[in-house]
Order: sequence, then C-alpha cells, then structure tokens
Amino acid sequence: MENRTYEQRAIELGKNASTRNECYVLAQSLVGEIMNTDDRLWSINRNWETYGTWRITLWMNEYEFGRNFAAHKFSIITHDEDAKFSIKSFEEDINDYVSEIVTDAFDGEYDEEEE
Repeated sequence: MENRTYEQRAIELGKNASTRNECYVLAQSLVGEIMNTDDRLWSINRNWETYGTWRITLWMNEYEFGRNFAAHKFSIITHDEDAKFSIKSFEEDINDYVSEIVTDAFDGEYDEEEE
C-alpha cells in the first residue's frame, strides 16, 4: 500500500467532494486525525523575537505531511515565556490550511502531476 501524505489525502478529499460544504466537513475530519498524530512527526520550537515576545513555530515531518505542508510556517506569538504548547495549540491554523487545500482541490486547482 502506498503511503499517502496528509497533503495528498486533503487533495483527494477535495477532488471527491460533491459540495463546498462537504469540503469543510472533510477537512475537519482530516484535521482531527492530524491532531492525534504521533508527536514524533512534528516538533515545536520557541524563539525569542523581541523584548518579552516569543515566537512558537510548529514544524511537520515532510514524509508524513507532504512538502508544502512541511514548508508552511505555523506560528504563534506569545508574551508568556513559560507557556506550554502542543500540536493542538495550532489546530485553528491547521484547520484553515487544510480547508484551503481541500477547497482548492474541489475548485480544480490541483492537477494530476502535482500529486
């Protein structure tokens, strides 16, 4: 069985959706799976930005998530240097990104060569 990245799966969901509303439901389902992925497939870095400000960045494994997904910068700015973050901290941004991929595929933005 071929390993399908989350990005490929999102494109496939969009191509197979029958309505735009279905795209959002399918995207949310895929995001639910992503939120439960093994924490070895992603990492979170904390970098000091400026006085009292930290940038928290989520990095995703390219093999599991896909090249574009892994290159996408999911970041949070915080002033709480002791705050703890997990992949769930980025759920809204990931949902937006996955929804965009699914709806773009629904609209015909991806051709067979890009998969």
